[in-house]
Amino acid sequence: MKISMLSTAAAIALVGVASSALGNTILTFDEGLGMPNAEGSAVPGYAQIGSSYQSEGVVFSSGGGYVALVNHEPTQPSATPSYPNIIAGTDAGGTLNYAASITATFVVPGTSYVGATDFVKVLGDLDPAGHGGATLTAYDAAGNLLGSVFSADCCALGDGPILSFSHAGIHTVVISEDNNSIGYDNFQFDTPAAVPDPSIYFLMTLGTAILGVSLRKRRQKAKSIVKLALHTEVYAPAHS
Repeated sequence: MKISMLSTAAAIALVGVASSALGNTILTFDEGLGMPNAEGSAVPGYAQIGSSYQSEGVVFSSGGGYVALVNHEPTQPSATPSYPNIIAGTDAGGTLNYAASITATFVVPGTSYVGATDFVKVLGDLDPAGHGGATLTAYDAAGNLLGSVFSADCCALGDGPILSFSHAGIHTVVISEDNNSIGYDNFQFDTPAAVPDPSIYFLMTLGTAILGVSLRKRRQKAKSIVKLALHTEVYAPAHS
């Protein structure tokens, strides 16, 4: 899906709207039908999560172009933060693959305009592998690394990784793991605000520079006129 930048006017308008509507969103992924928890199986259309939550301000992707909605452990509800569904990665062939990373891209809610949040949190499933863990890595709209956090996948049933990251300007987060077994739930974030097109800043800077040059030229011209007037007054011939 194409993510667009805002025009100057739209950016200013939407920034105001987003600022007045900042809140906390938690996606539990439980409103849809999850696929069976069978890694390596093709993800059916009803369980493909991509732009499903664009209205909330986030788009998900993985190797197959979408993440999988999985009915985690139907006979063991305590293994899932919010029963019954989790999300998991997909490989390029569109099959369920827990080893594949998940990317969450923030947009202005209900649009394809580039958005950014300042807080993200996600829970790993509660059936730990007992080794390894999960990592959340955050980037801004220009692709610059903002930071990352790691949480171990250890302990007993009912415990799991908790990934939480706060920073201004989070546009994208990548969730990855090193034990090929973690699914994710309760994806939480503050409502994304608009990120203006970087070219806007360039045009503003260019305009300021041109204005500065114009003002300097006007001042210099004014000074020249004053000097000429004074010179004319001093050397003007006396009248008899």
